Amino acid sequence: MIHYAYDSHTNNSRIKDCNNHKNYGFTLIEVSIVLVIIAILIGIVSVSVSLLRNTQITTVISAAQAHLIAVQNFKKQYKSLPGDSPRAFDFFGASCGTNADVNISSAGCNGDGNNQVDFLDLGATTSSEHLKVWQHLALGRFINGTFSGTRGSATDHYTSTTPNQINNSPLLSTTISGVNGVWWMIYTNNGLITTGIDYAPTTAGNYLRLAADQTIAAKDTANAHRVGFLSPGEIYSIDKKTDDGIALTGQVQGWDADTPANSCLDAGSYDLDVETAVCQGIWLVQ
Repeated sequence: MIHYAYDSHTNNSRIKDCNNHKNYGFTLIEVSIVLVIIAILIGIVSVSVSLLRNTQITTVISAAQAHLIAVQNFKKQYKSLPGDSPRAFDFFGASCGTNADVNISSAGCNGDGNNQVDFLDLGATTSSEHLKVWQHLALGRFINGTFSGTRGSATDHYTSTTPNQINNSPLLSTTISGVNGVWWMIYTNNGLITTGIDYAPTTAGNYLRLAADQTIAAKDTANAHRVGFLSPGEIYSIDKKTDDGIALTGQVQGWDADTPANSCLDAGSYDLDVETAVCQGIWLVQ
């Protein structure tokens, strides 16, 4: 009979090696579970971002409609556009400024009554009708808030002395990377494309405009107040839902931002191949 020697120490070592080997790495099932969890988390984040953006777009539509209604109600009650009212001092008194035309005196409360919201960019001028718009609306209790009706520093023609009121105008309640604020502005466009002050719609009229302002550190630089906030697809969606869906016609329109320049429209139509925020939105004030 042949006898085999049994080495308990060696056998135990082999068993330990096998057990240790089982502890290394993950099984295919474990890896699959981890990948599924990662995919679910990515999906949740993507859906959250999409829902947030959709909420912001809904806010844009609601805010635009509210501002347009406020302007219409002001015009119905005071027989003139806010900012352009030649009798604003009679209505609102010294809380609005002096009994003078703001186009002549920066301290003035009144507009010139020509049914246009004038936009002045005259160096030392600290106010104009486009800045008085929101002050008139607030004093008439058509919107909430307190607005001084004047611009900010000597080099800054577009923001107010109040940091959270870009252009002395209501802010859109949203944030976007690299932007100080998203704000509303009402003024008259003469129907010409210009590059000195603004890229403008081709149809003359008074417009409600949605634009973005760069960070506070950059707000006094050229084009700082003309940053895109909406993508071509987003402004097209707003236009299609509430108007005719055509970029340069109707009550709702879109135009190129200055930063980045000429990226929203292609041959007068929304460039839907561009997915970044390169557009500003405008609404014709009736």
